Amino acid sequence: MYFVIVLVAYLAIGYLLHTVVFPEQKPDISAYFKAGDIFYSKTEKIKQTVVKQENGFVFCAASIEPYAPGPPEHIHTDFDEVFE
Repeated sequence: MYFVIVLVAYLAIGYLLHTVVFPEQKPDISAYFKAGDIFYSKTEKIKQTVVKQENGFVFCAASIEPYAPGPPEHIHTDFDEVFE
């Protein structure tokens, strides 16, 4: 029982420190991406070209080579990734 109390206290304090006392600042993406920037992954065989950036969104055109493995399964916790 003592272990459970210590564990819950540890997690609660860690959560408060991470989200309230020292919150993580979101980066200003306007300084990161510019229209025409190209990103290519040799492993995944994916080429992404930045088309535009507006209102905090980055729009990319992506192409995947035939028979490419593609990206591994993953989750973005800080932003949404939409494919159209």
